[in-house]
Amino acid sequence: MENGTHVSKYTIHGQFGYVVDQQNDNRSNKLYLRPALPSEYLLRLGTQNVIFGDAITLQGIRTGSPPSIITAQPYADEGRPSQDEVNSFLQQCGFIRLPNAMMMSQFADKPFWWRPDDDVIAGDSNPENFSRIDDEIIVPIDAIVHPYPRSLIESTARQNGVSLEKITEIEAQFYE
Repeated sequence: MENGTHVSKYTIHGQFGYVVDQQNDNRSNKLYLRPALPSEYLLRLGTQNVIFGDAITLQGIRTGSPPSIITAQPYADEGRPSQDEVNSFLQQCGFIRLPNAMMMSQFADKPFWWRPDDDVIAGDSNPENFSRIDDEIIVPIDAIVHPYPRSLIESTARQNGVSLEKITEIEAQFYE
């Protein structure tokens, strides 16, 4: 921690987090988390800054074998929210919860959300990846948030018998 205001993060073991992608499961593409390339990791951090108003900064790249990306993020650790609070936060940010039928079964406890307004996906949206600034403010600290092509969301839904139109209608009723 730097002066109590920021947390430095280092990627380790030549791994750069994860991104949401598709994997074939009995001829139905389903969403899952795959290891990210360094460029995808940086895109995730930038997307988190834009979508959630975070202030993650690139501090440097440590060369060597393996290389490491070094970032700094504002300190936020006043406890973890509940899953219901994370869900409410993402809904308020315009995200729609994707049904488990669209993802590999091992990710059922790591909800995937999609924001149709700008085609951004949020994966691994469980309480361990969010924190509180205070009793009422929740922020993502390690969510997997990045652009995701609408065509892939639509094909995943269609191949798995999910109606995105119906999900969108249900979400719209939630806000009325």
